[in-house]
Amino acid sequence: MYNLEDIRPTYLEVNIDRIIHNIDITKDRVGQDTELMGVVKGDLYGLGIRGVFKYLEDSRINSYGVATLNEALELRRLGTKKNILILGYTPISQFKYLIEENIFPTIYTYEDAKALSDLALEKNKVAGIHIKVDTGMHRIGFDLSDGSIDQVEKISKLDGVKIEGIFSHFVGSEEIDKTKSHRQAENFLDFCKKLEDRGVIVGKKHMSNSGAVVDLPEYKFDLVRNGYNITGLYDPTVNHENLPVILACQLKTIVARVAEVEEGEGIGYNSTFVTDKKTKIATLPIGYTDGYKKQLSNRGQVQINGQRAKIRGTICMDQMMVDVSDIDCKVGDPVIVFGYEDNAPSVLELSQELKTGNIDIISNIARRVPRVYVKDGKIVDIVDYLLD
Repeated sequence: MYNLEDIRPTYLEVNIDRIIHNIDITKDRVGQDTELMGVVKGDLYGLGIRGVFKYLEDSRINSYGVATLNEALELRRLGTKKNILILGYTPISQFKYLIEENIFPTIYTYEDAKALSDLALEKNKVAGIHIKVDTGMHRIGFDLSDGSIDQVEKISKLDGVKIEGIFSHFVGSEEIDKTKSHRQAENFLDFCKKLEDRGVIVGKKHMSNSGAVVDLPEYKFDLVRNGYNITGLYDPTVNHENLPVILACQLKTIVARVAEVEEGEGIGYNSTFVTDKKTKIATLPIGYTDGYKKQLSNRGQVQINGQRAKIRGTICMDQMMVDVSDIDCKVGDPVIVFGYEDNAPSVLELSQELKTGNIDIISNIARRVPRVYVKDGKIVDIVDYLLD
């Protein structure tokens, strides 16, 4: 394992104890009779699945959800035997891997189901699948027509596939007005009932994503898909007290230079900030290529030695400058770019400033930023994708 001295001084610190806390309170909320699927797509929303995997395996997560085949294969390579559902599109050309690795695809056409069935039968196997129903997202899934009911019934009669589950996705479970969500759930259950009335075994029903786990417990059904709740993110429109998850990561760096700049001097590219007095400027070795948004230029803040420092000038590709005129600091002092410690900018604060979702903040942390995993106050692993 690397030491902190071996890696960039800019890194994402991931707190394992906080992740386990978030999983535990989620499982407590949905109960033992509802399966908890850990959605770990996007390299666990940027936290890094490799460093967290063994703790997820030992946690109360029952299965995994991913977006792509290669994410599913990574989980198999890491060693999981748990069920894995690919929530997005899988091309027919990759169906052989589904059968070899026992990975469930999302199916929303009869043609895909037939192709998978034929391939499975060639290998004397039965492939598990989940049926996707489009109740309003208009992304992927069978529509709500009787023709779709006919197609799913035909799929259920294919010898080479078995329907393990059926699901849909809420358009806006985080919205204060839940009218659309209730209508979607009613349509989903009606679709399932029509299938069951024809004798189709639909397997596990699931619709709840992270926001629904918080605000719509009546729709937990057989399984919930819990994604960003694991990381401690939540939308400010949901009732956070229902599920008090806590942020599990902090983006950290250090002070690389401290210098006095005279009045009237421009800071950074194109001098988008000009000093109006003698100013002490600290340079930080982090930039927009690391995933810290350039739009925060002259708007964002960081925490240095417990105090807030404002970003001055345009954020560079690999560096940025902050005003530390009122902060006692030196080269090497720690900086929290965002996190959960006192007076540190929060992910929610940044997302509101940028008018974007909070997932957008952590999921875009670049691969060149090492991930440092902490448990019980100690570093237990470091993953540096560029050195591994």
